[in-house]
This record gives sequence, C-alpha cells and structure tokens, in this order.
Amino acid sequence: MSALTLLLMAGLFASGAFFVGCNRSPGEAAPGGVADKDIILGGNTANKSVTLREPLPLAEGITLPIGTVLSKAEDDPYSFVYQLPKGYKLTGRTVGTNNKPGTPVSTTYGSVTCSCTSGTGCSPYVASLGGQTTVGCNLGSRCTECTKKVSALVAPAGSGDGMVFPALGDKTEIKTEIVEADLVNFNLGISFVTNPEMKAATTSPTEAFLELPEVQAALQQFMTGHQQSNLPQVYRAKTYAELPDNYVIAAMSLYGKLILAPIDRDLNDMLGNKFFNDYVFEKSEAKNGRVAGYTCSCDSGGSGCTYGTKSIVLVGSVNYCNATVCRVCTLRW
Repeated sequence: MSALTLLLMAGLFASGAFFVGCNRSPGEAAPGGVADKDIILGGNTANKSVTLREPLPLAEGITLPIGTVLSKAEDDPYSFVYQLPKGYKLTGRTVGTNNKPGTPVSTTYGSVTCSCTSGTGCSPYVASLGGQTTVGCNLGSRCTECTKKVSALVAPAGSGDGMVFPALGDKTEIKTEIVEADLVNFNLGISFVTNPEMKAATTSPTEAFLELPEVQAALQQFMTGHQQSNLPQVYRAKTYAELPDNYVIAAMSLYGKLILAPIDRDLNDMLGNKFFNDYVFEKSEAKNGRVAGYTCSCDSGGSGCTYGTKSIVLVGSVNYCNATVCRVCTLRW
C-alpha cells in the first residue's frame, strides 16, 4: 500500500497523509478542464449525495468501489463524507508508542477535504468528465493553490456500521494517526486457492489486517472444518517442519488476501477436497521453516512486502507477504 496514514476521530477521525495539489488559472472554475456542467456533487449542486456507478480512484492505493455514497458534510463546505458499500472496509492500526505496535482498526466511513494553502476558499467536487468520474478541488477566486486530503472515519467500539458521525468541526474530536491502510472487500469470504486465476485475483495483506478480531474469528471458524487431529501440535508449531505428518500447507484467499495456512490432509481427503497440486505444499517442500522458493517482492509503491509469520489462536502459524506500504506486494513460488 501507499504511505497513506489515517486519523481516528471521537468517533475517531482519521486523516491521510496523501495530498493532491490544485492550481487555479484565471477564469477556470476547477482544474483539469472540469466545468460547472460536469460537476455532479459540489457546493452549488442540488445533489446532496451521489452513489458511485463505477470505481473511483481516490488516493494512491485507495479506489472507492461501486456503491460508495459520497455526501456533502454538514457544517463543513470544504469536505465530503464517503460511506463504503456493505462488506467493504478500510483497515489499519493506530500508531504505537514506546516501540509497541498500535491497535488494529477498521472502518466503513471517510472524508475528502480540500484546504487552501495559498489564499482562501477551496472546496471538493465530484465530476463526470469524458465518461469518467473524478474527485478534485474547486478553487475559489481568492485561492490559487490547495491540497486534497483523503481521510477515514473510525467509529467508536460497539457503535456498529450504522453510526451517524457528528459534524466534522466537532471540538470534541480526538485525533490519532493510524498506518497500514488498506481497502478490503469482506464480501469475498474465505476459500482455498486452486488455480492461477484465483491466485492472480488476490493481493497481500498487512499485519494489522491479520490482527483484526473479526478476521481472526472468521478464519478460526473456517479452519474448524479443515483441522481435526493433533491440534495442540498444530497450534504450537512455529515452522512447517514442526507440523504433524498428516498436515499440509494450503494457499488460501482470506477476503481476497493471500495466506498460507496448515490443514489436515486426512480430513480433507475424507471430505473429498482433492485439490492437492501447486497450491498445497507437503512438509518435505519446506525449507528454513517455509515453502522452498516462497518469496515476497514489491512491484509498485513504497518499501515493505516482506515475509511474515503470524500465530493465530485456534489456527496455528499463518504465512504471508506483509505489504505494509507497498501498493503491489506479490507472493511467488
């Protein structure tokens, strides 16, 4: 992923460190040739909100999916609020202190704010231009340069996805930076990877994603049908070599994120799951505690994409490529 950072807000408000500059030319209403007639959501439009009918790139590494609702923010003409469709979430973690990692968090809300950095007056817009939907900043007559800031809104624990956020200018807001931001489609569920097309459709997770309680609970429930014997040994094993002889390592799609996890070969044979091919590995194929030839490489974006192991209660040792701030982090074998 990109170096996008988020801020929690009292509800908790999260602000990203991704900015896009906008420069105004004389007589131009908005940058990029966008005219008033192209704007479908803005300060002067009758629309209070719009629902995306196509994906909308919002910031580096973050693309809002179809069905996202963008709305004018009450009491703040310089911001829009976006709500992700059911099943989609932004994930990340709070910044740690004293060399300790922060808490993993997830959210279905966010905002886009335009701030004038030279002059005054700069507001966001959503426009339909040349068949493409775009979001940007509309510079006022007294502003010559502004930045677009992409943010996330993280609800307080126990509030649920239906929370209505207070005005963005609420003075009670508490800001806490979070990192490892990623957009995850939880509608994808959990499944075994059995062919090249399925593998190509996955991306690498972040450590924060794997630490989310809802992710671990779902993985635990899924694995109960694929792990049966020698469970204490499975849960203790830190490397593949320490697994029981009847266990193999399977490639899995965890909400579209690629991981490797131990499964009971005897149980899955009995259930008719005979998919042991290039996506399931025997202990004999392991080297130095992981699958031989298993590598992580960052193909696009910042640093990161390193081999990771995460011990998950009632699952065992899960192996993956930790994307961190790498936008395209690829697992290869």
